[in-house]
Amino acid sequence: MRTQEEITARIEDLSLKDHLGFERASLLEYLDFDHAKEYLREGVTQAQWDGVRPELDVQPIRERIIKCLPGAWEKANQCRQLAVTSAVSYFKTWLWLLEKDEVAEMMFPLVWIGKYQLMILSRYVGFSDDGKYDDNVWRKHPLDQGIPFIKALALISVYRTAKSYLPSAPS
Repeated sequence: MRTQEEITARIEDLSLKDHLGFERASLLEYLDFDHAKEYLREGVTQAQWDGVRPELDVQPIRERIIKCLPGAWEKANQCRQLAVTSAVSYFKTWLWLLEKDEVAEMMFPLVWIGKYQLMILSRYVGFSDDGKYDDNVWRKHPLDQGIPFIKALALISVYRTAKSYLPSAPS
């Protein structure tokens, strides 16, 4: 689990990268009052802050991810790109808090309007949708007719294989 100092440093590091503020907002709520007070509006007390602050522990964060996944899948099915970007940003932040950097880095760039990322995350946290949430129409953009999941996954595999044969950029 990340320390308060690591979370504060990450908030500062993201100040120029997190254009919509989703990741910074999510990180802020995990800071204790002493570390968060410089970011809070004037007049917020420690009691108020402690009353809304989520627990910084593995199980509560995992439960939060699982609770948010159905809504994220719905947004992806509806091709609501900005809403999916928001959800995936939160997921990435929560994975970072859990020190799951390798999974967190897979969250962007979004592929198939975020469905690829949601599939990875669902499997990672043990969220089984059994076809209940994914409508099995994977689109690259809202006007796309879409293709079934298995074809989309095959295209991703072909792309990754082809990419591995490309020469590296010169240093």
